[in-house]
Amino acid sequence: MDPLTSIQFALEHPLNSRISLQHELGYIIPSAYESENKNDRGWRIRNEIRFYFNPAGYPEGGGYLAPEFLFIHSRFERNEMFGRDCSGDFNCAYYQYMDYTMQKQVYALHLKIGYQFVIERFAIDLYSGLGYRHVKVKSFNKPPNGPEYWDLFYFQKDDGFYDLPSMSLGMKIGYFLQDRRKQLQHIQ
Repeated sequence: MDPLTSIQFALEHPLNSRISLQHELGYIIPSAYESENKNDRGWRIRNEIRFYFNPAGYPEGGGYLAPEFLFIHSRFERNEMFGRDCSGDFNCAYYQYMDYTMQKQVYALHLKIGYQFVIERFAIDLYSGLGYRHVKVKSFNKPPNGPEYWDLFYFQKDDGFYDLPSMSLGMKIGYFLQDRRKQLQHIQ
């Protein structure tokens, strides 16, 4: 669950019948909903190792536990009101809306629990998890005497580094490119 809109592709491959690796790459695109952020661009990477609970594990789907590493790099524009010709706080000759650019980098670790439903060669994967998030925010071309940036989803304001609790929640839909049982025969 993330306010960033992205096109994502993931690849899961088994190490054995109960353990698999999943790698995911996403390209962040401008959001379809109304937002203060304009022209979102960037990318995200997720890597996780899945430990399936049931003995058949990977080929059959089922419940799993997965430590995950997440990296997000995004860059976007904001348009906010800034004071001009100011002699102190809130003592400005006039106010003007101006554009500036912000960059955000997120490093996160999550422990997720999920369930993968397998129907023929299709998979539906539901998951949630908790973890830790380190966020770096930097602005470019930001005029002085403006509002502090506040992001509800990342809980940080203005330039700096922020260490925060984090939550991961989502759904993935997948297709097996190769028969799962044949794929495992090559590994064992």
